Amino acid sequence: MKNNQITAFQFGILVFLFSVGTSILITPSLLAKGAQQSAWVPALLGISGGFALVLLYNLIGSKMGSLTFFEYCEKVLGRWLGRCIVLLYTFFAFITASILLWIQGNFLMTQIYTETPAAFLQGLFAITVLIAINFGIQAVARSSEIFIPWVLLLLSFMIFTLIPQYEGKKLLPLLDFNWTPTISASLSYISVVSSPLVLLLTIFPNVKDLKGAKRGMWLGNLLGGIVLLTISLMTVSILGADLTQNQTFPTYIVAKKINIGAFLTRIEVVLAFIWIITIFYKTHLYYYAAIEGFSHAFKIKNIKSLSTPLTFLLGALSINIYPNTPYMMEWNVKTWIPFSLTFGLAFPLLLLVVGLFRKQK
Repeated sequence: MKNNQITAFQFGILVFLFSVGTSILITPSLLAKGAQQSAWVPALLGISGGFALVLLYNLIGSKMGSLTFFEYCEKVLGRWLGRCIVLLYTFFAFITASILLWIQGNFLMTQIYTETPAAFLQGLFAITVLIAINFGIQAVARSSEIFIPWVLLLLSFMIFTLIPQYEGKKLLPLLDFNWTPTISASLSYISVVSSPLVLLLTIFPNVKDLKGAKRGMWLGNLLGGIVLLTISLMTVSILGADLTQNQTFPTYIVAKKINIGAFLTRIEVVLAFIWIITIFYKTHLYYYAAIEGFSHAFKIKNIKSLSTPLTFLLGALSINIYPNTPYMMEWNVKTWIPFSLTFGLAFPLLLLVVGLFRKQK
């Protein structure tokens, strides 16, 4: 553990990159489907709900002490129930890591490398994640300090260069939405951006300063929320609500509209670079949690002995995790929300309540 300690600042960066991850491309579409031109409303509701979840995770993190998240699960819930919860979290992390590989391959194949098989792109990405796993969480956290300035700089560049394209009238009428689909859209936001942060409790003990770790989770999630709110407003104000909700990657479509003096055009690769960097860290953290879960459940001390065979399994699963893009979009709306909230809300609440009950008893 001492050899893999990271600073609170590095942890905050990882939280930010994890929060943005896939969300920067798909969240505007999910929000526009719920609230049309008022997509900023479910975004604000989602940010508020995310704060509540971060509070819950910080409470659990402060009670873990020197224990890992999975050790704490067994301590609070008992050996058998705790072990079942650990295996379920491992399943959740592993399945979602394979989903991220599929999304990454699908995006690159359809938007950039149109003649390259998605399986090859997914395999290449899986190998990159494997290398990061073998280097350890400390090396990955240090690398995030190198990439974060570029991510923020390129994000700012994209947002400001698109200002001439903004049309405020596309955000009108204000507050004209139905509550039911808006609440559903806010739950989509929470399930994608905030709920999976529970898996970052697996690296909570690696952070040198507990108070700094809690602050890093707050600030990382808040900054990620501000970025996604800004991107959603930008996307709807440029494309309009109808086009935004009907696109799989609406933010990438918007990035294609960058035009400065008729000579700086078609630089949407800027957004692609941001997305590849952020989804790499998100995939790595999901896979890291899965590896930790496997090693804890089966009492394997050397995770490197697990990482290589599981990476092959991860890559193979990612190829057929979704049959096509429409299926993915429908699954995100109907299945992902309860799936994610089960692990991001229900199980953490169970841990907190049982932990408090045992302490009083």
